[in-house]
Amino acid sequence: MSLLRSASKVSLLTLVSRVFGYVRDGVFAATFGAQAELDIFLLAFKIPNFMRRIFAEGAFSQAFIPVLTQYEQGDPKAKERFLAEMCSLLLWSVTALTMLVWLFPGFVISIFAFGLTQNPEKYKLAKEVLSMTFPYLGFVTIAGFFVAALQTKRQFIHGALAPICLNIVLIIAAMVAVRISDEPVYIVSMAVPIAGFLQMFLVWTGYIKAYPSLKLVMRVKDPGLWRVLSLMLAAVYGVSVSQIGLIVDNSILSTLAEGSVSWMYYAERLSYFPLGVFGVAMTTVLVPALASSMHSKNEVGYRAQISWGLKGALLIGLPAAISLSCLAQPITITLFYYGKFSWYDVTQTSQALAILALGIPAFMIVKVLNSAFYARQDTWTPVKYATCALCVNIAVAAGGVAWLQHKSIAFAIVASAYTNMFLLFWGLYRKNLYTIRGDLAWDLVKIHTASIPLAGVLICGPQTWQYMSIVYKLFSLFGLFSLSWGCYAICLWFGNMRISTLATQN
Repeated sequence: MSLLRSASKVSLLTLVSRVFGYVRDGVFAATFGAQAELDIFLLAFKIPNFMRRIFAEGAFSQAFIPVLTQYEQGDPKAKERFLAEMCSLLLWSVTALTMLVWLFPGFVISIFAFGLTQNPEKYKLAKEVLSMTFPYLGFVTIAGFFVAALQTKRQFIHGALAPICLNIVLIIAAMVAVRISDEPVYIVSMAVPIAGFLQMFLVWTGYIKAYPSLKLVMRVKDPGLWRVLSLMLAAVYGVSVSQIGLIVDNSILSTLAEGSVSWMYYAERLSYFPLGVFGVAMTTVLVPALASSMHSKNEVGYRAQISWGLKGALLIGLPAAISLSCLAQPITITLFYYGKFSWYDVTQTSQALAILALGIPAFMIVKVLNSAFYARQDTWTPVKYATCALCVNIAVAAGGVAWLQHKSIAFAIVASAYTNMFLLFWGLYRKNLYTIRGDLAWDLVKIHTASIPLAGVLICGPQTWQYMSIVYKLFSLFGLFSLSWGCYAICLWFGNMRISTLATQN
């Protein structure tokens, strides 16, 4: 199966999940507005999500997939033992972590959102919400194990479907909560671990068809497991570095005006849409493909797959960045300007979105370049570059907050992403692993040139979105996107750039 076909399937399912995600955000905006309750829920829910990137995604999958790829070529019994011990170790680890968080929720809140400790009522609510949402980590960790194992066999459907469960459950919970409770945040918080269980169950139905049944064990001694853990040391540090930036950003936001966390949340959700639908889909299929090329010592295929990822990332990322930046306010109005979400909230959210959108190409390219290192089981090099990017993030966020408030966080995230991207390129070049040459360089020029008329169409759109009906807003947005991206596609066509060039890598 070609990388393009696999990525297309994952993108389609991720798109469905994102649609449900934006319905969820719309329900949240109408239910809570950008008020303290939602700020607290979002900050508390970010904590198990921070841990998820270590145990369920990110660090774990980057280390686990290359090692499991080697086991796929060997003794089935050895593979079965390795899987059992790996799953057991994950389960016992997150169970112990959950117990600690239940015992000391205040300590955890003080680390991730120091500003909340200054207000006793907010602090108390944050501890309660964290205790209710944190068990989500255990379910989604085991789900992440199943997903990574399936990706090794180039099976991506169940993993792409799983996030839909979270969105559907939270939509239902928010709609029910606002009708039956004066404090809907509690019901929404209790729904989070339910969604995690459903995600785990859905992915498990795919896992049991591809692998033998798991047996939980108490002793872990398989050599492959320790290889995963040694690779994870660097990857955990790398994920932690990026998450430290989020902790700093969240701590700064928690000290700013009420609503700052929510404004940034909505802006981030919209700006990460292309990354979630296309960037993650590409790297989902790219990581096992690159690992396979490395295992077979196919350096030519390895470089060709990186080129495929870079071309796809910029082909989608650049016009997406321009589109979201130019239409930041119309999109925010169309999706969120209802119920308790005020015009002031629209203004603050759209300003942050216009800035964050500029980082989309870097977000997507960093995913591709990180995959190139992880496939070689080199997890330390990306960590060093991520540390430099973290320093840029903290410097920009702290240096600009007095003048720009929450918008300084948006600038910091974008500056950090581009710093990381350029350092990763330099690292591959320095190690003589990859260089942009020939046809790829010319294709990148075509993509940049074709984006100019796209921007021109978007700038000429209507300016009075707040007075339109919802139907007219949706049709106007659809028309602008269709016309601008149509111009973009036509320019690429005249530049002799075809989608078939992305379908040739396996």
